[in-house]
Amino acid sequence: MEEEWRKIEGFPSYTVSNLGRVRSIKREQAVILKVFKNNYGYLQVCLYNENNKKCGRYIHRLVASAFISNYENKPEVNHIDGNKANNSVNNLEWNTDSENKKHAYTTGLCSRAGVHNNLTRLTEDQVIEIYMLAHAGSLTQNEIGQLFGITYSAVSCIKSGKNWKEITAGINIQSQKQEQTTIC
Repeated sequence: MEEEWRKIEGFPSYTVSNLGRVRSIKREQAVILKVFKNNYGYLQVCLYNENNKKCGRYIHRLVASAFISNYENKPEVNHIDGNKANNSVNNLEWNTDSENKKHAYTTGLCSRAGVHNNLTRLTEDQVIEIYMLAHAGSLTQNEIGQLFGITYSAVSCIKSGKNWKEITAGINIQSQKQEQTTIC
């Protein structure tokens, strides 16, 4: 397959290729960016947006967004061969959460016991504490993740209610903040 490059939406100084490479085009000579592997094995890059703010992005999502139409508006990107380092456009597809999990089970990539691996070892009290810390804003999601041995994206999923919603749904952030200010 011949390598094709497309601009990354929201990051005008960068392009992504159909083979899963990301490069900076800020200077006269384009530079391929260094990638990082997160705790779950996904490859990431750090990009700077128009406001010069540093942002971590998953390579598989960049490739899918640039090269695969998502007419059904599915939220997740699946690695068809199960290899998280293979970010070629031919190995990616848009999926729902349930489609992604079904693929993991049917291909043997994940057993039912392994769902949410790091998240399942959290206690309810820890989930509540993570939720409260994330909404307090005094620590970054990365710092909270390091405290509990989970990734910043896992913290984000707890904060947004994507994960552990059954525990965090009843927490009223405003009343908690008011209690904290009256105690001090």
